[in-house]
Amino acid sequence: MRRLRVGGLVAAVGLSLALGGVAAAQVAMPDARQMSGVPLPATELPDGTVTVRVVRERMGNNVPNQEVGLTTPDGRVTAVTDAQGRAEFTSVAVGSQVTADTVIDGETLRSQTFTVPAKGGVRVALVAGAAKAAEAEAKANEAAAQAPARTGAVVFGPDTRIVLEFQDDEPTFFYIFSIVNNARTPVNPVKPLVLTLPGDAEAAALVSGPPGIARIADGALTLSGPFPPGQTAFQIAFRLPLASTLHIAQRFPAPVEGILVATEKAGSLTLSSPQLSGVREGDSNGQMFIVGTGGRLAEDQVLDITFANVPAHPEWPYWTALGVMGAGLLWVGWALLGPAADRSREARALLAERERLLGAIAALDAEARAKGDDPKRDAKRERLMAAVEQVYAQLDDAAGGAGTAA
Repeated sequence: MRRLRVGGLVAAVGLSLALGGVAAAQVAMPDARQMSGVPLPATELPDGTVTVRVVRERMGNNVPNQEVGLTTPDGRVTAVTDAQGRAEFTSVAVGSQVTADTVIDGETLRSQTFTVPAKGGVRVALVAGAAKAAEAEAKANEAAAQAPARTGAVVFGPDTRIVLEFQDDEPTFFYIFSIVNNARTPVNPVKPLVLTLPGDAEAAALVSGPPGIARIADGALTLSGPFPPGQTAFQIAFRLPLASTLHIAQRFPAPVEGILVATEKAGSLTLSSPQLSGVREGDSNGQMFIVGTGGRLAEDQVLDITFANVPAHPEWPYWTALGVMGAGLLWVGWALLGPAADRSREARALLAERERLLGAIAALDAEARAKGDDPKRDAKRERLMAAVEQVYAQLDDAAGGAGTAA
């Protein structure tokens, strides 16, 4: 029996989950340390208005009756926070460079220097004791992670992927996902999670994932736990017999927070599923892909996927080069189908893209250590690094969407 290979189309995705897996937790509240002192444009405020919100350790823990200063080119003015912890400064000169500050328990908090815009105002938050609180929380989380496992619920994360490649002209499917434990302690599901593969699946294999938690046998993947806090990444692969129409009816033994299905486009190949809210075609560096995304699936809900007009002899190579082509697939999916209006989901998509790109870079670095220098590989790495920088810039822009928190 031939071994299933991990093609370039999925390698970057799998590495990203492996790198971001166990250490990453569920989507959390904004990090107060990162928000502290960062000015956020607020078009809903009157022109020339600056509001400064003072909180202790975390957003929502407001500090009332606190004196706040605003240093302007004309001098320093003060105001006192209200019951919501906000101090308001009005009629600040448009275009002036200002800085907000306050002192709590001997700790001086100071914002970044910012320019008052011509239209609207600026909100800024000053967070006292954030570093100390984060350190205490990290210690508490570490202690909780060492506690005995308890019975609880887990979900398939929003990064769940199903990717179709063709290897040796045979349809090869990869399921790439993470099991998410939102508790602070290890969790055992009430019963093992059994993911039964299609009846005609062949050569099923566990590509990656903790062997003590996962095993694959008799056409089924069994996940028995315990699952550590955060995410645990897995990847499985199997083949289906080549046919003009490929159909998968996959039932998931736990809720799925989000799904992406992808394949490289060949000829008149189509992808359809009633559970996918959108299916689009996109171009990444001259290579066409079909990408579909869907929302939450309930426990035991069936995901029906049909690939029609499958060519008898696929027109693409079975081994896609790892790098920009592989790295571009999910970016195409999110760019075409991502929910631009939902900033929290946008941020999750950007974080997943960042980890995936870093995973692809790590794979190239490992290849360089094993095989030596390669100018083409170095060029790919430079392009991936440039893409990472773009993602970081977009994350900075997305962070601005949290302005209402200040």
